[in-house]
Amino acid sequence: MNVRCAMRRRIDAGRAVASVTHFARTLAGALLAVSLAGPTAAAADQRDPRLEELFIALSEVPDPESALGIEAAIWQIWLDGGDSTLNELMGQGIAAMHANRFRDAAGRFTDLIRAAPAFAEAWNKRATVYYLMDRLEDSVRDIERTLALEPRHFGAISGMGLIFLQRGDEEGALDAFEKVLEIHPHARGAQFHVQRLRERLQGRRIRAHGPRSAQPMPTGLAMRRTAERNRVPGRDPEQLAGCRRVDAEQHFCLSRESESNG
Repeated sequence: MNVRCAMRRRIDAGRAVASVTHFARTLAGALLAVSLAGPTAAAADQRDPRLEELFIALSEVPDPESALGIEAAIWQIWLDGGDSTLNELMGQGIAAMHANRFRDAAGRFTDLIRAAPAFAEAWNKRATVYYLMDRLEDSVRDIERTLALEPRHFGAISGMGLIFLQRGDEEGALDAFEKVLEIHPHARGAQFHVQRLRERLQGRRIRAHGPRSAQPMPTGLAMRRTAERNRVPGRDPEQLAGCRRVDAEQHFCLSRESESNG
């Protein structure tokens, strides 16, 4: 019996080492590919083949600190249009957004979308600006376009979750943030919202609907109908604007420093 237990422990330990080794190799290979290719790889944006290994690494990484480097590498690729003109427009739009010149930023991102309609991050950035301008329906439409081009875009899905929250649809928000964690298990903002929303909704869904099952991301029309039913009145506009700014930086996109490096 002791021999069996010892052998089982050795087998389990061997599997654990093999798993860690596989993860380390995957992560090292992915980050090395990003480093060697530089910011002007031939296949930039969401179509870049390097993203596949990065997303595998992101889903397997054992701790939040390691996830940060992988997340930054993904954003670096997403932000790169593969063309100096496109990247200049992206930089101008981000700079305007950070300076609270939201109309200018929306204009730059619109120019970017016209020049490169298949560039997912251009749509996500304009969705971010529309969110900051409280143009939520426009933001939803751009989020949907982002996800049509890059279904793994955890930033855009988080943005949808924020809009659900602002409109009072907590179940829709929980679905969105749970989808983020399926892609990016260490996304701290999503973890916070999932924990809080599960606590608030605990028991309610089970009583009404039975066990939860995976749901598709709602369309903009469905979201808007739910929003009207759940609208929260009486919120201070300035307070909402401040909260939106903080949330946008944490969910739609990385911090200012990370984006400027991208």
